[in-house]
Amino acid sequence: MKKLDVFQVMKKFDGETIKVSDKNENPMTLKIVLLNYLRSSDAMGLSKDEIITAYQIGCKLGVSDKEVELSTAEYDVIKKIVDSNEVKTPDGKKILIYGIEISQGAKVMVDKAVTVEVPKPEAK
Repeated sequence: MKKLDVFQVMKKFDGETIKVSDKNENPMTLKIVLLNYLRSSDAMGLSKDEIITAYQIGCKLGVSDKEVELSTAEYDVIKKIVDSNEVKTPDGKKILIYGIEISQGAKVMVDKAVTVEVPKPEAK
């Protein structure tokens, strides 16, 4: 199991906070980036099981107000999506989702997720 702080703020090369948009001055967080990736996951070459897992992660992240705990399968899907950073159009073209500051920033944050030991049930 992994714990991931999804409220980490995305930064530019110079350390300045990346804003959601010109009209929205809120800081871009890892949560926002991951939810955008998950919304595109059906066009990222995932298996049917991975798409289902991506949907479940999206539901978990969408309501999260703190760091999230991810199973190994959930973390693997997040890692695959973040590492890919691209969608495929119906005609086979690949389109990047984010530029380097956000895509690589998110990759670094996901790679730093903390492994949590799951306590084993005590034998009776």
